[in-house]
Amino acid sequence: MATNAQTRGTHEVFIPEVWSNEMLLARRNKLVLAEHVTRHDRDVMKFGDVIHVPRVSEITAKTTTPGSPLDFDATTEGEFTISITSFVYKAFLVPDMLKAQSKYDNRSIYVEQSTFAIAKQVDSDLFTLATAHTGVTNAIGSTTNTSTRLAKTFFTAANRYLDIANAPDEDRYFSLEGYGYEQLLNIDDFVRYDALGRSKIENGRVGTLYGLNLLKTNQVPAKTTNVKNGIFFHKSGIALAMQVKETVESQYDIDYLGWKTAAYNQYGHGIARTDHVGHIYYGIG
Repeated sequence: MATNAQTRGTHEVFIPEVWSNEMLLARRNKLVLAEHVTRHDRDVMKFGDVIHVPRVSEITAKTTTPGSPLDFDATTEGEFTISITSFVYKAFLVPDMLKAQSKYDNRSIYVEQSTFAIAKQVDSDLFTLATAHTGVTNAIGSTTNTSTRLAKTFFTAANRYLDIANAPDEDRYFSLEGYGYEQLLNIDDFVRYDALGRSKIENGRVGTLYGLNLLKTNQVPAKTTNVKNGIFFHKSGIALAMQVKETVESQYDIDYLGWKTAAYNQYGHGIARTDHVGHIYYGIG
């Protein structure tokens, strides 16, 4: 019997360790809100830091009698402004030593990750604005009752608020995150095709319920530990002005012997119509 058999332990120096060609990139939340609000990008594409949007008041008809003079209105109109004050960036350095020794194209990897990160920040800012805006008073659910679950009445109430505000029937949205989507799946009118007529998932939208387009995203900040937050809104209720869209600039730095890269964007946002936006609260306790 051989007594000097070669084993993995005695000859492990000849066995290479291999790094996979595939990488586990950071998981990405769906970006949905920026694509479903009113955009004013064109207004500040070339210059400016504040957009003034005139508000036109609703007028009512009057009656008169023959021979009587007409009563002419002189309405003082207001305005809504969007200030371009948000500048978001992500910067990194890829040294030549890493570039020479790495198996991967690190610069391309982090350019892609960085542009996504700043786009994600836009979505997050829009949700935070809508959920924290003091002028938005319409609300559905409870901020303290952790046993309150999503129900049909949430959707009918959202439509009621938007109807009262004379919001158009199209471009109405209802946002929720993972817990809300789980509760939603227990509502027959959403999961039954004969009741809904549609349940296709596309670009963050998970279908339509009672005329409301449903948006699933983890970007909505939680109200408390066991109460989740959400918003319902009409497209015209929230405004976004992207002055500089996701842009990437690179420069070689001789001091650090590497490529410095920065991705950035510049934008402003605001609640254009407070009665076209409302809060949603549901518990998970």
